[in-house]
Amino acid sequence: MQENKRPRGRPATGRERNKLLNIRVTEEERNQIKQSAHSNGMTVADWIVSKIEK
Repeated sequence: MQENKRPRGRPATGRERNKLLNIRVTEEERNQIKQSAHSNGMTVADWIVSKIEK
């Protein structure tokens, strides 16, 4: 007996992110970015994108 299984992984958001951006920041800046993203319940990438979409 074979069951229909749900697809694995995170559902698509509709936005294809296929470009990579590398930046250099200080340890303090990195910690501030990570803390801000975490406190807003977001990933670092989503938090940064939200700042440029305003």
